[in-house]
Order: sequence, then C-alpha cells, then structure tokens
Amino acid sequence: MAGLLKHDIKAPVSSLRIAAWSGAALILLIPLVAMQFSDQVAWSAMDFLFAAGVIGSAGLALELAVRKTGSKVYRLGVIIGVAAAFLLIWVNGAVGIIGSENNDANLMYAGVFAVAVIGAIASRFRARGMSLAMWTVAAAQ
Repeated sequence: MAGLLKHDIKAPVSSLRIAAWSGAALILLIPLVAMQFSDQVAWSAMDFLFAAGVIGSAGLALELAVRKTGSKVYRLGVIIGVAAAFLLIWVNGAVGIIGSENNDANLMYAGVFAVAVIGAIASRFRARGMSLAMWTVAAAQ
C-alpha cells in the first residue's frame, strides 16, 4: 500500500512536467506555423536553436528549483527571477533594448545576466544571499 500511495503522490507532478515541457515545445511551433502563412515571420534555423535554448534553460532552472525546495515562497521567487531573465534575453535578442537588436550597447545586458548567475552561485542559492543577489541585479539593470 505504501508503494501505491507513493505512486499516487508523484502522478500529478509527472503530469504537470509533461504539460509544461509540451507547452514549451508548442511555443516553438508557433513561429513555424506562422511562417507558412505570412512573409513577416522569417525565422532561420539559428533563431529556432536560440529560442529552444532560452526556453529549455528556463524550464530546466524551474524544474531544478521545484525539485530542490519545498518552499512555495522560494519557488515563487525563482519563477519571478527566471521569468525576468527569460524576458531580458528574449527581448534583447529579438528587438534590442537600446536601439535595434544590432546595437552593440545591448551586449551590456549580458552583464546583468552574469551578475544574476554569479550572485546565485556565490550565495549557494540560499534565500538571504539570493535576495541580496537580486537587489544587485536590479541595481545593475
């Protein structure tokens, strides 16, 4: 009975993981379908690889946070942080934040992302250290 109970507890998480990763794959299909109907969407293979890398990295970060902590508040913080990093990279890669996407000044935002990664690693992903790291990221932004 204990084995059956354990299986029942993990079933919803497994279904949620499948739904989340399926959703990520479907997001990648949107531009592929749009390219069939419009000349305004013209993604190259590199665009699809970039998008898959960014979406996959965000998904892996979220999955790691869910597996490693039981705190809902910490998970919410990770979701907000990963969403902010995802949007920073996505917008900067798509249209640029300073001028167009071809403006070299946009490379400064890689430093903001680097501050986040270094701060998270230096704090060993502990809540107090992560809080300080995110305040530093906000200042760098």
